[in-house]
Amino acid sequence: MKWAQLLPTLAELIKNRSCPDALVIHLGENDLVQLSGLGLIKEMKKDLDVVARSWAGTCIILTALVPRRIWRGALNCTAVERGRRKVNREMRRFCSVKGLCWLEHKDIVRESFHLYRPDGVHLSFLGNEFYLLELRNFLSGKFGVKFWA
Repeated sequence: MKWAQLLPTLAELIKNRSCPDALVIHLGENDLVQLSGLGLIKEMKKDLDVVARSWAGTCIILTALVPRRIWRGALNCTAVERGRRKVNREMRRFCSVKGLCWLEHKDIVRESFHLYRPDGVHLSFLGNEFYLLELRNFLSGKFGVKFWA
C-alpha cells in the first residue's frame, strides 16, 4: 500500500462504524523510491492532520519506516536509506508536536540479514516477530493491553 491510499482506505473502513480507540499506521516505505523524503514528509503531515481532526479521540500511532536491505527500483539504495532516516526524524518531531504516538523499530536494522527474506525487502518470520513484539510492548505500555504469550 502507498501513502496516497491512506485517506481513501480509512474513509471506507469508517463507514457505518465508530472510530477505534487506537489506529496504527505503518506506511511510507513503498513511496520512498518514487517520492523525495521531503515530498513524502509533506504528504504524511497533511494527511495525518486530516486523520487527527477526523478521528478525534482515537490514539493515532505512526510507526517508523523500517529499513530494507534492497530498495526495489532505486538507482541509489544509500540515498533512499538516507531519505528514510530523514522522514523518520521529521515525523518523530511532528508526532511529538501534534500529540500523536510514534513507534520506533530499534531492533530492526539492515545489517541483520536474518531479519529479512532473501529478497532483502520483506521481513522474515523473525523480523516480523521483532516488529510485532515492539508493537505489542508499545500497546501494553500505552494502554495496559494484556496479550497471551
